[in-house]
Amino acid sequence: MTSNSSGLAKRADPLAPEFSLKQFVDDRYLTLLRNASDGIHILDHEGNIIEVSDSFCRMLGYEREEMMGMNVAQWDAFFTDPEEIRSALKKQLESRVRSQFETRHRRKDGTIFAAEISGYPVEMEGRHVLFNSSRDIGRRKNLEESLEQERNFSNSILELAGPIILVIDRKGSIVRFNKTAEHFSGYSFEQVRNKPFF
Repeated sequence: MTSNSSGLAKRADPLAPEFSLKQFVDDRYLTLLRNASDGIHILDHEGNIIEVSDSFCRMLGYEREEMMGMNVAQWDAFFTDPEEIRSALKKQLESRVRSQFETRHRRKDGTIFAAEISGYPVEMEGRHVLFNSSRDIGRRKNLEESLEQERNFSNSILELAGPIILVIDRKGSIVRFNKTAEHFSGYSFEQVRNKPFF
């Protein structure tokens, strides 16, 4: 083992993993794994890749040969401290349940994107490994941010509007009540929220 710039262990020869998945699965399953649509990457207990899908390689902009043996610290842009990565790996390995979380990945060209990881610890030949699947959620995060900005803009207009604004749902319950309506009625929005208007 050698140490990379992040301080985490990386195999000296990334093309010669400590153990091969080929020992445990036949060619059919390895073909399915490598051709999966999600970015699948199987990590050893130190966070080094022991197997990877072609889609994960494309997602990060690397060739498969470059990724084999690569350490998670080389593409994860969320954790900056090697100890944080070790702790997260240990927690994921010891959990024995599927975990799901968001992080940021760094592509080979340096660009960073939001990613959602779904992972599960598995045991192979007495060794604990992480079976992780990554999805690029950049578009989803951008859409969520746009919707949040739109919501904030609408709320600002509603709150700053001079006339009384009262929004009632189909059942006749109050769902919005601006500051002018609060001032005029003497009630706060919280006091009238979901109360019948009629």
